[in-house]
Amino acid sequence: LHGKVTREMFPGYEIGHITNGVHHLSWTGPEYARLYDQFLPHWRSYPEVLGSAMLIPDEILVEAKQAAKRRLINLTRNRVQFVFSGKAHPQDEAGKRLVQDIIHTGRTYEGRLRLVYLRNYNIWQAALLTQGVDIWLNNPRRPREAQAPVA
Repeated sequence: LHGKVTREMFPGYEIGHITNGVHHLSWTGPEYARLYDQFLPHWRSYPEVLGSAMLIPDEILVEAKQAAKRRLINLTRNRVQFVFSGKAHPQDEAGKRLVQDIIHTGRTYEGRLRLVYLRNYNIWQAALLTQGVDIWLNNPRRPREAQAPVA
């Protein structure tokens, strides 16, 4: 949908698309990479092999998840119960207001509600978040989805 909407917005340009969270080499943390190397040795070249991840023992997966969560907690230590991050599209006024509301709520209830908004959202921070969080919510609204023009 990202590609379709963006191509409609910019006719005459060759524009591809991305799907968030799918590029396995970008989004897989070191804890899971070690597991996949051990249990699914060809996962780096053939991402469809990841469909067999259920063969990895649960207790080992839990350990990897906890390690990823510790890395995220180290980023937000002593600041966080709820972690928010992200960017609104420059023309998405509702999205920008949502970010402002989250920051305002954190300031209003400081000391009673542990909430942090991680500023300057970037690919490194996104990787830490996807690897360590328990719940991930994307809330793009058409036509403000992520866009990646093809050079």
